[in-house]
Amino acid sequence: MLPPYTENMMEYSVAKSRVAVLGMLDETHWESAQYNLDTLRSLVKSLQPDLLCAEISTEDWQSGDIARLPLVYREVLVPLSRLINTVIVPVCSSHSGVNLVPKGGRFLGFRALLVRLLNKILRWMQRLADSPKAVNSTAFGALCHTICILTLWLCGPSARQNWDAAYRMLFNNILSTIRHDPMRRVLVTVDCRHQHQLITDLKRLPEVDLVDYHLL
Repeated sequence: MLPPYTENMMEYSVAKSRVAVLGMLDETHWESAQYNLDTLRSLVKSLQPDLLCAEISTEDWQSGDIARLPLVYREVLVPLSRLINTVIVPVCSSHSGVNLVPKGGRFLGFRALLVRLLNKILRWMQRLADSPKAVNSTAFGALCHTICILTLWLCGPSARQNWDAAYRMLFNNILSTIRHDPMRRVLVTVDCRHQHQLITDLKRLPEVDLVDYHLL
């Protein structure tokens, strides 16, 4: 029997994908006590997503040279995906905006000093959190996002434009993946600096059932 007409009728026609975002520590995973590479491997193995949207460049992925990928992908996620039949989908066109350094403008030396300080604070926060649950918490995501905004402001308009363009590419590629292959369990692995904004934007999509990573 068809459901009665309501203003939310679109809910019945949208094929939803179950999606979770997993914030990553990038190169600091190897030195983490509780969110290390072994923890990451066990976590993703237990989830066994259908698709894994990876924050790696399409160019690097298509080259077939695994050595070009970041540590967590070449050491853990790519080999694991072959064992659990998870399809990896690269969702970046470049690494632009990840390593932010002020260039030109007034007070360059002072701004560079502040950026280095903010990076140290972020690393300290990552080590203090030191668990998948803490790193992927709302509080940590908000703090990480705030540090990112301050860093971008110190780096200048060009850096902000590059960062925004890289994020738009990331988001659009994730959205394209979800729409191309709906009703899948999708795990999105991203730098923790993208995590807060990405979760906010994915929540708005009618085709996405966004859940915490452990509920995927």
